[in-house]
Amino acid sequence: MKLYKYKFDRILSYRESIERNQKMHLSLSIKRYIKEKNKLLNLNADLNKNFDDFRNSIAKGMTIGELLKIEENQNYLKEVIKKKTIDVKNADNDVKENRVKLIKAMQDRKVLERLKEIDLLNYNYELQKETEKDLDEIIGFKHNRP
Repeated sequence: MKLYKYKFDRILSYRESIERNQKMHLSLSIKRYIKEKNKLLNLNADLNKNFDDFRNSIAKGMTIGELLKIEENQNYLKEVIKKKTIDVKNADNDVKENRVKLIKAMQDRKVLERLKEIDLLNYNYELQKETEKDLDEIIGFKHNRP
């Protein structure tokens, strides 16, 4: 009997490569999300430091020009934080989308692997039937010989 060869091996390997590719995309999007989140945290820390500096400066006394400069800096930081928050949300959405794509790729691969297992079981069953048939013929030859 011929050796076992799954007829969809190329498709299975293609699906495995798609899964690896999706894992890479998910990894990159998670790294991007973490990077954007850290930038946002740093900006918030800068804003808090700016508020603390403002309180300390008021206690010491300051000029109107210095107050305007601090207010301008705070407004700038608030605007940058708003933009960075949008970037974090976009990165989070990318992570979610890539996770869904990875799950789909994994399901597709698992379906083909399960079909391969079933095909192998059928092949082994057919092989066993053929072996039993050959054994029955051999036994039949021995009993029919005088």
